[in-house]
Parts: sequence; C-alpha cells; structure tokens
Amino acid sequence: MGIDYIISSAFANMHGSEFINKIMLFISEIGNNGYLFLILAIFLFPFKKLRKISIGLVVCALLILVLNNLLLKKVIARDRPFITYPELLPSVIGEAPTSLSFPSGHSAVNFAFAAFFCCYKKKYLKIAIPTSIFAFLVGFSRIYLIHHYFTDVIAGMILGIGCGIAAFFLTPLIEKMFIKFKMIEPNEQ
Repeated sequence: MGIDYIISSAFANMHGSEFINKIMLFISEIGNNGYLFLILAIFLFPFKKLRKISIGLVVCALLILVLNNLLLKKVIARDRPFITYPELLPSVIGEAPTSLSFPSGHSAVNFAFAAFFCCYKKKYLKIAIPTSIFAFLVGFSRIYLIHHYFTDVIAGMILGIGCGIAAFFLTPLIEKMFIKFKMIEPNEQ
C-alpha cells in the first residue's frame, strides 16, 4: 500500500460533515471538463480585444482532451481508487465515475486555464489568481470525493500547466492563421 492508498483512506475518514461533502461535490461539478471556461470563451469571442483569450481557452481544452482523455488515460488505463480498493467504495461521494483515473481530467483542464492566464503576468493577474485557487480546489475535491488518487491530481496539474503554457504560445499562431484564411478579422488595438 503506497502513498495513494494512505491519502485516499485518510480522506475517506474525513467525510463526517455533510456540508463540506456538498461543497466539495459542488466544486468538482463546476470544474467538470472546463465547462465554465468554455462558456467564458464563447462570450469573449465576439470581442476583438478578447478574442485571443477566447481562442487560448479553447486551445487549452483541446490539448487536454487529446493528451489527457484520448491518449494518457487510455495508455495508462489506471482504475479509480474505489475499484482498486473496494473498501473505499462506501466513502465515495456523489456518483462514482466510470472512466479511467490517471491523470485527473478535472485537474488538468482547470490547471491549464489557470496557467494560461498566469502566462500573461500582470495583465490578467485578477483572473490568474482566482483561476489558480479554483484549480487547486478542484484537484483537492477530486481526492476528497475519492474519485481520484493524489498522484492522479498531481499528474493532471503538471499536464495542465504544460498545456496552459503551450496554449499561450500557440494562440497567437492560431489567431494569425484564422486571420490569414479570413476566418476572423484582425484586432485593431
């Protein structure tokens, strides 16, 4: 029994407060698949000055979809904690996920968005700080709910940060391509 089992067992024993359980479930739900940020991307796209952010958020989500969900999860094929350790199943809060566990997609996508905003340094600091805190809360919630191992969340965090940084550098190139093919108009800052 390694660190993952020890941490999962410790969290399983912390589930005494129904109020905290509901908060963790809520945080996990709103962090699901990055829907919150994808909705933001849709609303930002019509505004030329914010279009780069919109494109970047979509690039983050696509990178995570491909690397995390379509590649790593299938190659590594790690079962959820409550599958490997059935004694943890009664401690699972909410609906038990049926997909594979490693890396955590919730963590990856939310850390990607946070890292993307952090790359802008001071320009989007007011967004970077709350998105980073939210990403940590989502990762914590996934462990708390016994939906993921600790290492699933750490791997998701690392992957997400890498994808967020990659999206930051890819976004201007994608925007130029869209402009070149007249899919969007250039930003007249």
